[in-house]
Amino acid sequence: MEQRPQEDNIFFSLIDKVGAVGRYQTSTFITLCVVGYLVGGITLMTPFLFYQDPYACPPPATAKNCLHFVCKLPPAGREAYIPTASIYSLSNKFGDYRCQSDQSQVTMMKTLMYSGALLGFVCCSLLGDLVGTKSLMLGGLLMNLVGLLKILLS
Repeated sequence: MEQRPQEDNIFFSLIDKVGAVGRYQTSTFITLCVVGYLVGGITLMTPFLFYQDPYACPPPATAKNCLHFVCKLPPAGREAYIPTASIYSLSNKFGDYRCQSDQSQVTMMKTLMYSGALLGFVCCSLLGDLVGTKSLMLGGLLMNLVGLLKILLS
Protein backbone atom coordinates (compact mmCIF):
# COMPACT_ATOMS: atom_id res chain seq x y z
CA MET A 1 0.00 0.00 0.00
CA GLU A 2 1.29 3.43 -1.00
CA GLN A 3 1.84 6.02 1.74
CA ARG A 4 0.03 9.33 1.27
CA PRO A 5 1.73 12.60 2.20
CA GLN A 6 0.99 13.89 5.69
CA GLU A 7 -1.34 16.68 4.44
CA ASP A 8 -3.48 14.21 2.49
CA ASN A 9 -3.78 11.99 5.57
CA ILE A 10 -5.10 14.93 7.61
CA PHE A 11 -7.60 15.86 4.90
CA PHE A 12 -8.94 12.34 4.42
CA SER A 13 -9.13 11.65 8.16
CA LEU A 14 -11.13 14.86 8.58
CA ILE A 15 -13.49 13.87 5.75
CA ASP A 16 -13.90 10.43 7.38
CA LYS A 17 -14.90 12.07 10.68
CA VAL A 18 -17.18 14.78 9.24
CA GLY A 19 -18.58 12.90 6.29
CA ALA A 20 -18.48 13.79 2.60
CA VAL A 21 -21.98 15.31 2.58
CA GLY A 22 -23.00 16.73 5.91
CA ARG A 23 -24.86 19.68 7.36
CA TYR A 24 -21.89 22.03 6.98
CA GLN A 25 -21.38 21.17 3.32
CA THR A 26 -25.08 21.56 2.58
CA SER A 27 -25.36 24.92 4.37
CA THR A 28 -22.21 26.20 2.65
CA PHE A 29 -23.54 25.07 -0.74
CA ILE A 30 -26.92 26.78 -0.19
CA THR A 31 -25.24 29.99 1.01
CA LEU A 32 -22.95 30.03 -2.03
CA CYS A 33 -25.93 29.47 -4.35
CA VAL A 34 -27.86 32.37 -2.80
CA VAL A 35 -24.83 34.66 -2.99
CA GLY A 36 -24.19 33.60 -6.61
CA TYR A 37 -27.82 34.25 -7.51
CA LEU A 38 -27.76 37.75 -6.05
CA VAL A 39 -24.35 38.65 -7.50
CA GLY A 40 -25.48 37.35 -10.89
CA GLY A 41 -28.58 39.52 -10.60
CA ILE A 42 -26.46 42.60 -9.92
CA THR A 43 -24.17 41.81 -12.84
CA LEU A 44 -27.05 41.27 -15.26
CA MET A 45 -29.22 44.20 -14.10
CA THR A 46 -27.12 46.89 -15.81
CA PRO A 47 -29.14 46.96 -19.06
CA PHE A 48 -32.35 47.34 -17.08
CA LEU A 49 -30.93 49.78 -14.55
CA PHE A 50 -30.00 52.29 -17.25
CA TYR A 51 -32.65 51.48 -19.87
CA GLN A 52 -34.50 54.29 -21.66
CA ASP A 53 -37.20 54.01 -24.30
CA PRO A 54 -36.38 55.67 -27.64
CA TYR A 55 -37.82 59.10 -28.39
CA ALA A 56 -41.38 59.20 -29.74
CA CYS A 57 -41.52 61.11 -33.05
CA PRO A 58 -44.34 61.43 -35.59
CA PRO A 59 -44.86 58.26 -37.73
CA PRO A 60 -42.85 59.05 -40.89
CA ALA A 61 -39.60 59.35 -38.88
CA THR A 62 -37.50 56.25 -38.15
CA ALA A 63 -36.00 55.72 -34.70
CA LYS A 64 -32.53 56.70 -35.91
CA ASN A 65 -33.74 59.88 -37.67
CA CYS A 66 -35.82 60.75 -34.62
CA LEU A 67 -32.79 60.39 -32.34
CA HIS A 68 -30.67 62.66 -34.54
CA PHE A 69 -33.45 65.23 -34.81
CA VAL A 70 -34.23 65.37 -31.09
CA CYS A 71 -30.57 65.39 -30.00
CA LYS A 72 -30.02 68.56 -32.02
CA LEU A 73 -32.64 70.29 -29.88
CA PRO A 74 -31.72 71.93 -26.56
CA PRO A 75 -32.49 69.80 -23.48
CA ALA A 76 -35.61 71.85 -22.67
CA GLY A 77 -37.03 71.18 -26.16
CA ARG A 78 -36.64 67.39 -25.89
CA GLU A 79 -39.37 66.93 -23.27
CA ALA A 80 -42.15 66.74 -25.87
CA TYR A 81 -40.51 63.67 -27.45
CA ILE A 82 -39.89 61.67 -24.25
CA PRO A 83 -42.31 58.69 -24.18
CA THR A 84 -43.98 57.13 -21.17
CA ALA A 85 -41.49 54.77 -19.55
CA SER A 86 -42.08 51.08 -20.20
CA ILE A 87 -39.39 50.10 -17.67
CA TYR A 88 -38.72 52.12 -14.54
CA SER A 89 -34.96 52.64 -14.34
CA LEU A 90 -32.51 55.06 -12.78
CA SER A 91 -32.04 56.76 -16.13
CA ASN A 92 -35.79 57.25 -16.57
CA LYS A 93 -36.17 58.54 -13.04
CA PHE A 94 -33.34 61.06 -12.95
CA GLY A 95 -32.99 62.40 -16.47
CA ASP A 96 -32.76 62.02 -20.22
CA TYR A 97 -29.59 60.23 -21.29
CA ARG A 98 -30.54 59.10 -24.80
CA CYS A 99 -28.27 61.52 -26.69
CA GLN A 100 -24.57 60.86 -27.11
CA SER A 101 -23.61 64.09 -25.34
CA ASP A 102 -25.46 62.99 -22.18
CA GLN A 103 -24.41 59.32 -22.13
CA SER A 104 -21.04 60.06 -20.52
CA GLN A 105 -22.85 60.53 -17.20
CA VAL A 106 -24.38 57.05 -17.45
CA THR A 107 -21.01 55.59 -18.47
CA MET A 108 -19.42 57.20 -15.41
CA MET A 109 -22.15 55.73 -13.18
CA LYS A 110 -21.53 52.23 -14.58
CA THR A 111 -17.78 52.67 -14.13
CA LEU A 112 -18.21 53.69 -10.51
CA MET A 113 -20.57 50.79 -9.86
CA TYR A 114 -18.20 48.15 -11.21
CA SER A 115 -15.05 49.75 -9.77
CA GLY A 116 -16.78 49.64 -6.38
CA ALA A 117 -17.38 45.93 -6.89
CA LEU A 118 -13.72 45.43 -7.83
CA LEU A 119 -12.47 47.45 -4.85
CA GLY A 120 -14.84 45.52 -2.58
CA PHE A 121 -13.49 42.24 -3.93
CA VAL A 122 -9.89 43.26 -3.23
CA CYS A 123 -10.68 44.60 0.26
CA CYS A 124 -12.84 41.60 1.16
CA SER A 125 -10.14 39.22 -0.01
CA LEU A 126 -7.72 40.84 2.43
CA LEU A 127 -10.30 41.00 5.23
CA GLY A 128 -11.33 37.39 4.69
CA ASP A 129 -8.20 36.14 6.39
CA LEU A 130 -8.73 38.38 9.41
CA VAL A 131 -12.50 38.06 9.93
CA GLY A 132 -13.24 34.65 8.46
CA THR A 133 -14.63 33.89 5.05
CA LYS A 134 -18.04 32.64 6.15
CA SER A 135 -18.89 35.71 8.25
CA LEU A 136 -17.54 37.95 5.49
CA MET A 137 -19.69 36.15 2.92
CA LEU A 138 -22.80 36.51 5.10
CA GLY A 139 -22.04 40.21 5.66
CA GLY A 140 -21.72 40.72 1.92
CA LEU A 141 -25.00 38.91 1.39
CA LEU A 142 -26.69 41.19 3.91
CA MET A 143 -25.29 44.33 2.26
CA ASN A 144 -26.38 42.98 -1.13
CA LEU A 145 -29.93 42.41 0.09
CA VAL A 146 -30.13 45.89 1.64
CA GLY A 147 -28.92 47.47 -1.61
CA LEU A 148 -31.38 45.50 -3.72
CA LEU A 149 -34.27 46.39 -1.40
CA LYS A 150 -33.27 50.06 -1.52
CA ILE A 151 -33.28 50.02 -5.32
CA LEU A 152 -36.56 48.12 -5.53
CA LEU A 153 -38.36 50.32 -3.04
CA SER A 154 -37.10 53.68 -4.27
